[in-house]
Amino acid sequence: MTSEPNKRLVPWSGEMRHLVVCRLDAVRSYRVGELWRPGVTRWEPDAIYSLDRAGHSVTILEPDPSPALVQAVATTPAELALVVEGPLLVLLCRFGTKTPWFTLPYAWPLRNAGRALCYVPPARVPAGKGALLWVSLVDAASGLIVAQRGTVMSHRLTVALHRAIRTQIRSPFHPDRYIKAVSALDLDFLASRRLLARARCWSDSD
Repeated sequence: MTSEPNKRLVPWSGEMRHLVVCRLDAVRSYRVGELWRPGVTRWEPDAIYSLDRAGHSVTILEPDPSPALVQAVATTPAELALVVEGPLLVLLCRFGTKTPWFTLPYAWPLRNAGRALCYVPPARVPAGKGALLWVSLVDAASGLIVAQRGTVMSHRLTVALHRAIRTQIRSPFHPDRYIKAVSALDLDFLASRRLLARARCWSDSD
């Protein structure tokens, strides 16, 4: 990991002091059976994509997840899709054909607001290489991690995702437009199906 700031990447970010490029070969700890966040034992159902110092992660917060979902997240190859449309950057994922598609909207400016260290994906991805995606399934009713594993995104999806995030960083960001677009997704029960029809990149993880 490099700690060299790249202030030219975000000309609008006067509050941000340092930008750090994430590693592709990040190593995370395996924490099944532990609380996802110390001291927190209940969460609202959600699906969250994050980018931090260790790289990419997906966290699914599901109340009382079924044994089938736990098994699928732990062992079944992930199917991923990326949609970039207006203010929306959305990663979709599922684990086998018997699990639902999880919709994960992402806004780098909102995730990094007020942070002293802001993590960005590297501009270049070595040929044939993909980024590690760390997946966690959390029982939202107890706060415990019930399944967890690392999976490697395809080179094509990694390049497309990094490019989309870096473009989002460089572009003017309007929180009200983004929140309105995400709210429309929350109200649309067919959102994942509609988004999949417009996906710009698909990938089966390794």
